[in-house]
Amino acid sequence: MGSGQSPSPSSGPSDPGNSPWVIPPAGSQPFPLTGTIATPAVDGADHTVLTFRCPTGWDGVITQIANTYSAGVSLGQTNLTWRLFRNNQVVKGFDLIQLAFGSFGGTGSAYPFTLPAGIQIVSDDIVSFTVNNAGAPTPGTTITCYLGGWWYPRQGQ
Repeated sequence: MGSGQSPSPSSGPSDPGNSPWVIPPAGSQPFPLTGTIATPAVDGADHTVLTFRCPTGWDGVITQIANTYSAGVSLGQTNLTWRLFRNNQVVKGFDLIQLAFGSFGGTGSAYPFTLPAGIQIVSDDIVSFTVNNAGAPTPGTTITCYLGGWWYPRQGQ
């Protein structure tokens, strides 16, 4: 490439549109992960609903999210707060979820919300989806969380 020339913006590894966290590459594997717990007591603590470790030697991206309270969540309800953590650090923008993303069908099927930009995770990251109950009724109710996306073999190793 001569002086003053730059690579084409639509080719090569610098193109984010070809990145493995945007388009699943060959060899990638989808993951649909779900966790359900009984609605925790009102105690001011975060309770883990779903946790997983990104497999060693693989990176990944979370592209879908769903969370629900079996008694329903109304817009603006502040009794339940969900949080998403990566390696015990809250994921920016996912520290104060106070409404349901996505939904679940009567047969347990997940109808997740697709994130406009995925959350990248790397080999051995630990991801947790938690809930904090500040006053929602607990008898006979449950909290369910879902995270979906894909793993892909770590590149450049």
